[in-house]
Amino acid sequence: MVANTDQRPGQRTHGDPLGVVEPVRDNRTMTTVVRVAHTGITVRSVKTATAFWVEALGATVEREFTLHGGFAADVTGVTGARINAAVLLLGGHRVELLEYLEPTRRQHLRPRPNDLGSWHLALDVNDLEQVLTRCGDHGWRLAGAIGTMTTGPRTGTRFAYLHDADGSTLELIQQAAPRADPLLPTQLPAT
Repeated sequence: MVANTDQRPGQRTHGDPLGVVEPVRDNRTMTTVVRVAHTGITVRSVKTATAFWVEALGATVEREFTLHGGFAADVTGVTGARINAAVLLLGGHRVELLEYLEPTRRQHLRPRPNDLGSWHLALDVNDLEQVLTRCGDHGWRLAGAIGTMTTGPRTGTRFAYLHDADGSTLELIQQAAPRADPLLPTQLPAT
């Protein structure tokens, strides 16, 4: 076997005969992500999108605001940006909904999960059918079918992808019920 000789700057191999390449870590210059601040989603209507996130998924509204002027344009890179926004709290995560009021000329993209630049937000739910029904009441539709994992550590876990009219994608995940370990006693012996 030949070790990997196609190293890029900032990478090195660790004597692995298969040439596994790992990035060089220099803690003196490495920046660190402290936490994920939010997931931002551009929507047609903040009011409609907020209703979905609150009524179907149980989010709460943290704040609503409008961004405009030089700050909005400088940060987003969109000249003349004027944005209505809402920040929602959902399961310990913030979702930022952005409705661009200006400029009015824009593209409406509907990427498929396999298209570059596509994203999705995955949510753990405790009752997949109930959440699917509530999402459907707000216009979200299954992208395919509900799938159940049949092998591995997530056997029995159920998954569903949904899309809305704006092209956003959610993944809903219902974890499998915990299974009893046949090697453990189901009841402690009386003493």
